[in-house]
Amino acid sequence: MARAWVSRDRFTLALTRRHLLLASGDVVTLTLDDGSVFEVQIEEVEFGGGRLLCRGVRFRADVFASAAAGDSGLFPPQVLPAVPETTLRLLNLPPVTPASVFAPVFFAAAAGTDTGWRGAALYQSTDGGADYGQLAGLAAPAVMGTCQNVLGDGPDASWDEANTLTVRLLHDDMTLESRPELAVLNGANAALVGAEIIQFKTAVLDQSGDYVLSGLLRGRRGTEHAIASHGVNENFTLLTPATAVAVEVGFTALGKDYLYKGVSVGNSLVDAPAQNFTYTGLNLKPFSPVHVRGARGSGGDLAITWVRRTRGAGDWLDGADVPLAEEVEAYEVDILNSGAVVRTITTSTPTVTYTAAQQTADFGAIQSSVDVAVYQLSATVGRGTPASATL
Repeated sequence: MARAWVSRDRFTLALTRRHLLLASGDVVTLTLDDGSVFEVQIEEVEFGGGRLLCRGVRFRADVFASAAAGDSGLFPPQVLPAVPETTLRLLNLPPVTPASVFAPVFFAAAAGTDTGWRGAALYQSTDGGADYGQLAGLAAPAVMGTCQNVLGDGPDASWDEANTLTVRLLHDDMTLESRPELAVLNGANAALVGAEIIQFKTAVLDQSGDYVLSGLLRGRRGTEHAIASHGVNENFTLLTPATAVAVEVGFTALGKDYLYKGVSVGNSLVDAPAQNFTYTGLNLKPFSPVHVRGARGSGGDLAITWVRRTRGAGDWLDGADVPLAEEVEAYEVDILNSGAVVRTITTSTPTVTYTAAQQTADFGAIQSSVDVAVYQLSATVGRGTPASATL
């Protein structure tokens, strides 16, 4: 209103060429013959006939001033929550999926250090951290934590009802649940504890917020060699198809120590911590043979036999032998003397004969008992896990 009142006075000015720089919107000061001084804001400029014609209105800067106080409005201030960092676990596992029986893969599991985690991307550097390339997306949060007790030795061919395992999960959003026995036998509640894969029937939340696991199956997927090797503060990682992501890296990555980063969605690659990891090809290694037996011949020869296992499709459905899951069937049998290898015998069938003559050459006489280690061979990664026996 005040501006409209001031602008009721309009002016037309005829000016010479020296005022050519004037433009619409400029404010000029006029002094009249009676000595009065006021300002005019130019609204229109025309040039013609050697003169500059300007039209404008009276201008007063003070009419634009206001004493009214501002208001923040109805919207509350926006606070962006911090993005949780990613806890990344890179796992050398035996083949736990059909695709990992033959492909060079390791497994990645990830979760947020706190609630609000929305997934992560896995990056790999093969040049010491100079450059990183994305390998996989890790969308589903894994359930993971730390073991609060050392898991004791137990059976690998029956339920372990003697041992329990206490697990402290990463944060309160994570849970474990009990499952029926049949569900466990069908693969439920599998977890990596140290280097052993276990399964559990019962998960009970105690007063401290930890879970106590019982009704265990031990040494799953060929990890029975790790049953007696547990230590303090081991990692616990629940293995599910959605959260244990198979990452294919190619055979050139075998045995290579590379850098990896798990970058939370919303965080930058530069800020994420790097960790070293070496893919060992564990998923390609044959399981240890079983039922290693020895039978003496009349001349002192020792016939050694065993039963092979398979890394894939091992359900005994047809009553015949399980699939080989290797390019060729091949074995090596180490003959041991106080732990030292004195002879290695190769074979393409699950039986060899350690002759009396060989025993005499290795020990000086026919032996009443012999320590052996039997390996099945992979054409890609060599020896699998050994089966040790005294025959």
